[in-house]
Amino acid sequence: MLLYLIYAEIVLVAGIKLITFHKRPAFSDAEIAAVQNSTFGSPVAQVPVNPLPNGILVFDAEAKQTTVHEGEARANFVFNLQNASKKPLVINAVKTSCGCTVAKVQPLPWILKPQDKGQIAVTMNVLGYADKSTKEVTVYTDQGSKSLTVVAIITPVEKPK
Repeated sequence: MLLYLIYAEIVLVAGIKLITFHKRPAFSDAEIAAVQNSTFGSPVAQVPVNPLPNGILVFDAEAKQTTVHEGEARANFVFNLQNASKKPLVINAVKTSCGCTVAKVQPLPWILKPQDKGQIAVTMNVLGYADKSTKEVTVYTDQGSKSLTVVAIITPVEKPK
């Protein structure tokens, strides 16, 4: 038990130093609370992990890229989507690959009737990153899942000579 407590303290201290080193502020509690209800599926929702077949949920792109300057806090992306099938589609959850990235969607479960359109807004915290940051956003539906990619290219700020 004593070894476990020592280990836990080491992990905690290392985590605090890592956060301090990167100087990457987390999203505020208010921002997380505002998005949690819309980004995490209902605990009773059935979320299949098989890939979503083509031609059901159509996105304007499977990957989005933007350029931000070093020192900017966030990179923003928007995925436009449409239910191209002839029956309703249920989006049960939208998950991101990292805590520095959040996706905002309609309240879940989000039911899209045939031909309904919508958007998934994605915000990536890029403060402290250099060069490039790539994250995944996975959309879980009642008919399968679809992975999307967001890429932030971080350009250095030119220093005066």
